[in-house]
Amino acid sequence: MTSIIPGKTTFHSIIADSNALWRVVAPRGDNTWDCMVDADNPDYAGRKKVFGGEEIIAAVNHGKMWDDLRNSNRDFWQSRQIGDVLHYEDSRNRWVRGVVVQGFDKDGRAAKVLLPTALVGNWAKFDLPMWTDAGVYREGSYNVKKIAEGATFQPNESCIWEYKQGSGQRVSGDPRGMEEIDLSAPSPTEEQHAASLLLKQIEAIRIAVSSSVADVTDYPAHYRAQLQKVADLVASFDLEPSNTEVTPGR
Repeated sequence: MTSIIPGKTTFHSIIADSNALWRVVAPRGDNTWDCMVDADNPDYAGRKKVFGGEEIIAAVNHGKMWDDLRNSNRDFWQSRQIGDVLHYEDSRNRWVRGVVVQGFDKDGRAAKVLLPTALVGNWAKFDLPMWTDAGVYREGSYNVKKIAEGATFQPNESCIWEYKQGSGQRVSGDPRGMEEIDLSAPSPTEEQHAASLLLKQIEAIRIAVSSSVADVTDYPAHYRAQLQKVADLVASFDLEPSNTEVTPGR
């Protein structure tokens, strides 16, 4: 059972925009306690407030719960071996496969982390690199980009298939034998290819007419010059550019 000890018991509670650390100072009677924001908080140190004993106990237990979760996750990653292959569950039966490497956690401390290498499972088409019918190339979802960048992360153990399976928790599927999804840039269809090139031509026109008018004194002449730019551009366009290559992302 958690006891409240003046001068020793601390807990977190919100004050203004801060989840401040409070310290119990003295009993006030009827299970209420004088408390003060700890000196470690530079913005609100010394602020005083009366808390009920049940409120303090609840906050202390809540803090212990989060400490236990953090410690469990820390222990999980410390016990991994470099080169271990793990599977992070993004959502039901959508997995990020990765390998354990030495790196840094989100606070910049040296730690074992996961280097994502592939997607496996039931990912949707829009999660993967694709061309839209409007001629726009999309690189794929957040996880696809992180694989391309080689960006490491340290997910919570509760999202790792190998942890859940080893601890006897219920797991959805087994990603270990799933085939890796091809994340290379696909080729556009003929229609997507044509739309992409025409879209670039429209963008060229937009750029041609988007110059600043801050120093313009003769607006009719300025607008005629802009229209002439557009006319020259349109005259130079190949409106049937079927053999021109399209570069993804451009």
